[in-house]
Amino acid sequence: MVRLDLTQEEKEQLIQLCRNTYKDNQTELNNVREFEHEYESQNALRWYTREAFVYRMINKAFRMRNVEVLLLFRMIIQDIQQQLIQEQLQTTVCLYRGQLMSKEEISELGRLSGKLISMNSFLSTSRSRAYAEMLLDGTDSDITKKGVLFEIEADPRLPNMKPFADISRYSQFTDEQEVLFMAGCIFRIEEVRQDETMTFIKLILCSSDNHELKELFDHAKQETGSVVTLHSLGVILGKAGKLDIAEKCCRGYLKGLPNDDPLRAECYHSLGNILEKRGEYDESLGTHKKCLEIQERTLPTRHPDTAKTHNNMANVYYRKGDYPRARTSYEKALSIFRKAYGQDNASVGGCLHNLGNVYSKEGKYEEALLHYRQALVIYEKVLPDSHMHSAACHNCIGDALRSLGQFDLSMEHVNISLKMKLKSLPADHVDIGTSYKNIGLTHEQKGEYEEALRNCEKAFAIFSHSLSQQHPHVTKIKEDINRIKAKLK
Repeated sequence: MVRLDLTQEEKEQLIQLCRNTYKDNQTELNNVREFEHEYESQNALRWYTREAFVYRMINKAFRMRNVEVLLLFRMIIQDIQQQLIQEQLQTTVCLYRGQLMSKEEISELGRLSGKLISMNSFLSTSRSRAYAEMLLDGTDSDITKKGVLFEIEADPRLPNMKPFADISRYSQFTDEQEVLFMAGCIFRIEEVRQDETMTFIKLILCSSDNHELKELFDHAKQETGSVVTLHSLGVILGKAGKLDIAEKCCRGYLKGLPNDDPLRAECYHSLGNILEKRGEYDESLGTHKKCLEIQERTLPTRHPDTAKTHNNMANVYYRKGDYPRARTSYEKALSIFRKAYGQDNASVGGCLHNLGNVYSKEGKYEEALLHYRQALVIYEKVLPDSHMHSAACHNCIGDALRSLGQFDLSMEHVNISLKMKLKSLPADHVDIGTSYKNIGLTHEQKGEYEEALRNCEKAFAIFSHSLSQQHPHVTKIKEDINRIKAKLK
């Protein structure tokens, strides 16, 4: 996001958003006016540390995962990052942060001891342990939360890390001795221990070159490219399940392209996929057909890009229940991909996976398993560990095995799938809901109805949060829950 320039229209939208947010607060409206006319890149940290709307709105957007607001503030976030790079500390430091957390949050961090976590916002810390502890004084009145003292070790010599800097000279409160970490910093939870009054958590700053992360980051860079546009950001957001803002990004990018620009095909491709995920199948199919028209006009016959579009159209036919057309389109795509890339290619694996889905819907589970297993072999050869394609394939193998009555083996595959997804996706992502659903249905087949209900209700909570109430996933999981409840009576 911070690599994407802000347009003049977006700057105007940002100012209007700030005015609307503080329309009844004259002091903040004055601050907004000052910001509009006087903001400069080199003053980003002064604005962020100032007790005013910039700090409040950015932190709230991070906390609420409001991508749309963060997009509008990305110019300031870019400038803060640049200043942190310029002010980067040069020696290893030990820093502190005092924070109130719920017992559930503390328990979760304890469970993750030894694991890596990524901060999804700026992280404010202090050089002074006494100051961090002082922030926790007098917090005993909230019985639902407990004081947590974070001790953070940060070595600036690590390669490919997010910047952190002492920003005391920019702050209105110099006694804080504040050191600010850029959003997206990665830490290892080194230790979690508790006494009667406080929890102590030690974090160690990590590099994105850490062996557990490097392969995933490198693959993500490969997929999105080095130049970020509204289109590529829309693709990233779509994969993260943020479909509304992903659609806005793609449509915004299309608006800026001439009618004869070949890049329109790429954008129609992404937009069609987003619309499919939202369950808007007819509009998705029409969008993919626009993509194919441009490709057939501008690309050589049987170009791999046309295979992607045949595959996407097949996905929509599949969602609409038109399995013969879906199979025909998948087979067209598979033939083109194999000729272009050979057998060991992720796109070939994807077509085999999709054909497996068609056979499964038609009740041909042995044929489905054959295709799924061929796909998984390819994925494990060419994709990073825990990639979402592998996770989805394990899920489908589990589904087919359940239909064949092989419940224990089915449970093994769907649990592998869930673990992979929980590593990489937000907790409310639809794909995680799908895994909970399949685990629930497997428990149902085994006669374990309470476990079945518990997992299907988790799936329903995710589907209801992320999809419209009319989406097939939502209506189907409701039917599953009602059926399981009837069996419990």
